[in-house]
Amino acid sequence: MSETMLALVALMITTFFVFSQQRGLVESERELASVELEVLAHAVGSEVMEQIAAKPFDAATIGINPQSASLSDLTLSANFGDGLDCPDVCDDIDDFNNMQPDTVFFEVGRDEFDNPFGFNFVVTAAVRYIDTAGNETTSRTWMKDVTLFIDQAVVGSERRYLRKAIEMKQQFSLQ
Repeated sequence: MSETMLALVALMITTFFVFSQQRGLVESERELASVELEVLAHAVGSEVMEQIAAKPFDAATIGINPQSASLSDLTLSANFGDGLDCPDVCDDIDDFNNMQPDTVFFEVGRDEFDNPFGFNFVVTAAVRYIDTAGNETTSRTWMKDVTLFIDQAVVGSERRYLRKAIEMKQQFSLQ
């Protein structure tokens, strides 16, 4: 009888050990998925930042020599962004401020029916004038700071793998 009890206790200890190992494996897989999704989110952010960088610095500088631009002609910071659906309609960098969230699909593969699968990311942007020290200012300057926020778009019962939104910044200057 005591040998049976010892065998049962040994079986329970082994079972708990196996469950503990399995839980550790699942957690490491989730961590790996989170890290991979962060890399994808950075790639999406870089792509959007390149689209923004391709736009003119300001509406007042479109088609003119940058050296002849006047600081007083630049857009007031209060007039940045008007909710347009960027990047299709935006003419210059500050139009991206407060843009309607743009959902970007990042394809990671195709299934057996050749349908794409991947992750959706929601991208929002904030554009601000900054001074030479990099501090935000409401005054017009020759420098703008663009901050992108990239987050995983979770629909319905989808699992959230990205632990926190990714924030990317880049500064732009006309001169």
